[in-house]
Amino acid sequence: MILHKEKGVNPRMTFCPRCGGDGPDIALLGNRDSVITCPFCNAANYGAFRSSDCGSCGQPLSGGESRKIEEHERIPGSLCKTCEEEVENFKKEVEKGGIYWKCDCGATGVIKGGSELAVQVREKSGIMEGPVGVTLEKCWVCEKGAKDGKENS
Repeated sequence: MILHKEKGVNPRMTFCPRCGGDGPDIALLGNRDSVITCPFCNAANYGAFRSSDCGSCGQPLSGGESRKIEEHERIPGSLCKTCEEEVENFKKEVEKGGIYWKCDCGATGVIKGGSELAVQVREKSGIMEGPVGVTLEKCWVCEKGAKDGKENS
C-alpha cells in the first residue's frame, strides 16, 4: 500500500452495498482516493486508477469520469449482518423451490417455493432445481412508492 501524503493509510467507513446501511468494514485506501465511473456500464470504481479495468464489466476505465472521494464519504464494503442473513435465507428458500425476483426499480427478493408463480416459472424455464429468477417491470415496492408519492431510485 502506498500511503497518502497527508492521510497515511486513509481509513474509510463503509456502507452495505445492498441496503446502504453501515458496513462492517473499514477500508484502508492509502493514496487511492478517487472514484472513476466506468464509461461502459456506469459502475463506480472506488480507489481505481485510470489504467485499471472496471470491476463490474472488465472494460478500461481510461475514458471514465473521475472525482476525489469526499473527506467523510463512506465507500461500498461487505454486506451488513442483516443483509447477509437475508441473502442466506433467500438461498435456502430457492433451494426449496422458490425463485429469485428483481424489479426494474431495483427491489429484489424471493418468492416461496410451492407458490403458483414459482411453480409456473420453474416449469416454463425448464429449471426444476437450482437458482432461477424473473425480472418484473413493476412490483409491490415501486407500486407502494407510487401510492405514497415517492419514486424509487
